[in-house]
Amino acid sequence: MTTQQQAENLAAIQNPNEAKYTLETPIQVGGQTITEVIIRKPGTVALAGLSLQDIYRSDVNAICQVIPKCVWPQIPREAMPLIDPVDLGQIAGHIIYFLMPKSQRAATDIQL
Repeated sequence: MTTQQQAENLAAIQNPNEAKYTLETPIQVGGQTITEVIIRKPGTVALAGLSLQDIYRSDVNAICQVIPKCVWPQIPREAMPLIDPVDLGQIAGHIIYFLMPKSQRAATDIQL
C-alpha cells in the first residue's frame, strides 16, 4: 500500500512531458501486441513539416504523422489504420496538452 508521502514523491518525480496510456484496443505491430504506450512531448524535429494549427485542430493526418515520432513502443506510420479512433483521440489529446504553455496546462483539467 502506498502512503500519502510516497504518492506525493511519485507525483513530484513524474516527467511532466510524458504520459502512460493504456490502449482501449490493443494493436499488433511486427508480431508484438501493443497494449500500452508512453507518449512524449514531441520535439521540434518531430513536428517538422507539420502545421501546428493542424495538430491543435486534431487533424487526423497531422496526428497520424506525429504519433510515430513521440510514442514508445514506436507505432510505425503504416500501422496507423490499426489504431482505434478512441485511442487516436486520446493520444492526440496528450500531444496537444504537451504543446500548451505551462500556464495553460495548469488551467487545463486533464488527467495524464
